[in-house]
Amino acid sequence: EIVRGGKLLLSQAVASYARDQAEAQAAAQVWRLRNAVRLLYFEILAAQETKKLSDELVALAEQGVSIAQQREKAGEGTLTETLQAQIELDQVQILAASSKNNLRASWKRLAAVVGHPEMEPETLRGNLDAAREERDEAQTLARVSGQSPEVQVAEAGIRRADAAVARARAEPIPNVTVEAGPQYDFASNTTIASIGVSLPLPIWNRNEGNIFAAEAELRRSQREVDRVKLSLAERFAAAYARFRNAQQQVDRYGRRLPDDEVKRILSLVGEERQKELEKYAQILPRAQIALALATEGWRRGEFGYLQVLTAQRTLAQASLGSVRAQAELRQNAVALDGYLLADGLGDSGAGVSGSDQ
Repeated sequence: EIVRGGKLLLSQAVASYARDQAEAQAAAQVWRLRNAVRLLYFEILAAQETKKLSDELVALAEQGVSIAQQREKAGEGTLTETLQAQIELDQVQILAASSKNNLRASWKRLAAVVGHPEMEPETLRGNLDAAREERDEAQTLARVSGQSPEVQVAEAGIRRADAAVARARAEPIPNVTVEAGPQYDFASNTTIASIGVSLPLPIWNRNEGNIFAAEAELRRSQREVDRVKLSLAERFAAAYARFRNAQQQVDRYGRRLPDDEVKRILSLVGEERQKELEKYAQILPRAQIALALATEGWRRGEFGYLQVLTAQRTLAQASLGSVRAQAELRQNAVALDGYLLADGLGDSGAGVSGSDQ
């Protein structure tokens, strides 16, 4: 059989573009898995920091209960202060237990993603508080839209569908069948050589149905590229907003001061102390200083323990909020750099299908 109309080359082209599409899908899955590992890594760092903070809060609350009980026995405090201190201890113990459970759950998720669910939790090294993350919105969107594996899958689908249309149009071109062979006539004792050539004529079957189906698939593939790019733009808008929000929150929270620095500020008086306080306009340093002042005043009998509890709660909420903001900043940076692909163990989508000849 002599295949005409370039059908073999066209079939090879369809298969080649199908391979390109499958390779783009594989690249997308690699990014999903890579991003999933990175997202869980920062999630574990945040969980470790949260557990550390909650343990510190438990120790601080236990110290507060002890001091409140001593003041009550000495007649300087009240039962109300002791009960409030005990309630605060109970609340931070609940937080500590939850943070421990969340840390273990995050670790188990990471172990599953990397293919070793039997791994036991251990401490990961790293730092959430990295250098300031900067991403230009327009440039990042252009990179995501232009280089995304999802877009590459869709564009490869157009090339494959276009080749399939050409293959369907070439199908009606008939192939030539050539036959040749010897024959022997026993009656006349003669050898006969025969040659036959056949060429089917597609008078009624012009493959129109398959051509229409292939053209429809081509139009669908072209619209699929538009859909993927619009989907990326939609997801990018949400991810970039979360990134910017987290970035602003990290800036507002600032960084905690060393204990020696807090003590140095408290040792100052008058205008000198006020000038130092003006240098720290962020939330965490001010919450630290406020707690130190409240604790110092309470020990001198100037403040009630309720003010100390309020200052403790404020610092705890600010510290936890700062950890969450840092984790969200790093995770959303991973999402933007990783073409918004996640869910490494999820279904990567249907493979390239079709049985073009």
